[in-house]
Amino acid sequence: MRIITFIFIVIFLIFTCRFVFCLEPDVINAEQLAKQNYDYWASIPDFMLTFHVEYMSDDEKITLRKVDGIWIKRNNKENVCYTWEAVENSDYANDGKRECYFFDGEKTYIYKDGQKNDKNKKLNPCIPPQNLFAQIIKGKKDTIVFAPNLLDKLSFPSVGEPKYLFQIIKDCQLESIEKSINNGGDELCTIKLKVIAPEEEANIESSEFVINRSKNFLIDSFLITEYYKSSKILRKLQVMEYKEIEMGKWIPSQIDINVSDENNSLFSKTIIKVDSFSTALSTETELSEVVFPSNILVPETDENGKVIAVHIWGVSGKPAFTFTSEKEFDSYMESHCGKFVGTENISLLTYLPRIIMALVGIIMIVLVIYLKIRIIKR
Repeated sequence: MRIITFIFIVIFLIFTCRFVFCLEPDVINAEQLAKQNYDYWASIPDFMLTFHVEYMSDDEKITLRKVDGIWIKRNNKENVCYTWEAVENSDYANDGKRECYFFDGEKTYIYKDGQKNDKNKKLNPCIPPQNLFAQIIKGKKDTIVFAPNLLDKLSFPSVGEPKYLFQIIKDCQLESIEKSINNGGDELCTIKLKVIAPEEEANIESSEFVINRSKNFLIDSFLITEYYKSSKILRKLQVMEYKEIEMGKWIPSQIDINVSDENNSLFSKTIIKVDSFSTALSTETELSEVVFPSNILVPETDENGKVIAVHIWGVSGKPAFTFTSEKEFDSYMESHCGKFVGTENISLLTYLPRIIMALVGIIMIVLVIYLKIRIIKR
């Protein structure tokens, strides 16, 4: 009898330990779930991933925009590039821009090019180029706004900067944790939070995360309920498909993001699909550094967005000039605009006023000489 009782106690303890963090709704256990999610992604430090994103109309029948991208992480460096594809019969058909982010371990280099078909365009630092943007940020700038969500961080406009799940939980009031099993037999834990919005105009009423314990503690879904004045908006991110990248290791391979009202009338739908994922990177797999065109102005900021320097980029792939004070930069630009900086290329528009003045001067001289000759002849 004692043996039977002992066996039952052991089974009970094993079962209880297995689900203890789902049975006791407290902040510590919620953070443990989030830490499991963080630790899993930390166990995959290097990878190469290709993906595409489709932005659908509210009736889900028309693709408004498409994005193709590649994301590489290696040796504490990171590179994300994506191209906005033109979509026929869409208001965004002429986007066609390319955006690249490169983190070298110390700084993040950002370049956005809306003129991908005119890469050899000659720039003048005195004339700000249209559809081109370059910036350097000290530290790491999160680059996953358009990369697949749920790959280590969450990105939603209401959340602000992309954050780890444990960061979101830390700043929220825990309401409950519940466990369940889905139709596929996966063990789930649902975390419900009370959220305080960072923006004054939006009140985030609540947030709900579903953790899939059977899939390496990945986030299975994420729901935010917001209030904008008198309107309620629901933002839901749902993993539709998983992919096993190696034995016992999973990643989300399709993620749907829906924005709707409280009656579930759809405002927008975004579909993110992972096309390929590899952790076995070859020695040939190199991160592509962001290449700025020569003569473009590149502001450099600190982690808080304060400008600490302005560079005029050179032809060698490095700054030709660097200014660390606003006075120094303004003085240089005031004295040099109209002269070309960095290479031999310059727009004719820069010299046009001087050319006109020179022509007027020549005409005046010729006119004076002509009048003198007429007077002498008389």
